[in-house]
Amino acid sequence: MVQHTYLGNLPDERQDDWTDECQGVTHDGNHWFITQKGAVWRVPIGKDLRDHLQDGVDGVRRRTIPLAGYDHFGDPDVQGGTLYIPLEGKRRVFPFVTVDRVPRIAAFRASDLQFLWSTPIPKQQKAGWCAINSKGILLSSNSRVTPRIAKREGPLFRYRIVATTLTFLDRVVLRDEEGTPVVLDSMQGGTFADDHHLYISCGYYEDPHPSWGLHLFDMRTQRRIVRSTNGSGSFNYEFHPGGDTDEEPEGLTYWNLDGRNAPGIKGQLHAILLDNDANGDDVYFKHYRVQGL
Repeated sequence: MVQHTYLGNLPDERQDDWTDECQGVTHDGNHWFITQKGAVWRVPIGKDLRDHLQDGVDGVRRRTIPLAGYDHFGDPDVQGGTLYIPLEGKRRVFPFVTVDRVPRIAAFRASDLQFLWSTPIPKQQKAGWCAINSKGILLSSNSRVTPRIAKREGPLFRYRIVATTLTFLDRVVLRDEEGTPVVLDSMQGGTFADDHHLYISCGYYEDPHPSWGLHLFDMRTQRRIVRSTNGSGSFNYEFHPGGDTDEEPEGLTYWNLDGRNAPGIKGQLHAILLDNDANGDDVYFKHYRVQGL
């Protein structure tokens, strides 16, 4: 049985350059990689995330999107020393009409954020996240996960990373604890805890959907093991969309920080909550201890 213990937020209601339109988070052995809509930050594990982050100071690096026509970084992942970030953008077809560009996966060298290559993923209309296991299998999805194939929705897409491109493998239907296909609305993030267990984050800042929150799936069966609660319980991922808060789930990563020098942060699962604010967005970075995986 998998158990989660909520450890709190750190930083808590943090507003800084990196928090505005914050989208996702991942890591390598010694760094956080945090995406916001138009840039990615590389932050050493020993840097306190409550401090002001500045490009070129204390080992912090920031890199903007290198491809013209794309303006949205999603929730990223790292595999084999390479940082992979999903990209979205729009193009104008008439003076007041825009359409989605084919989403892409962009690859950067994790050690210094040097841009390496990018590849389109034309089977998808949207790509707000990606998750990669140790075998180089990359998962992503459209905005809405459903068992049926339709525009901007459908099962998960599964690819293999081959050199500087992705080879499409198949689609994966996710199911609940009883085996019934699930609908996950407003996909935001994903991360593998190991090669078999996939966490997913979904939600938006308005019009709540019952699927919103965090979900853990066993990819050997495609069944959900557990999902978060909102406001109570040990797997508490509290958020309040709409109204005066406009809080929105974003990306997440799995990194065992017990015994590591990450100031104020412990646990294994780390998930971003964004408070959309006209005066500058705030981030609540939530942390959980995970047992049973």
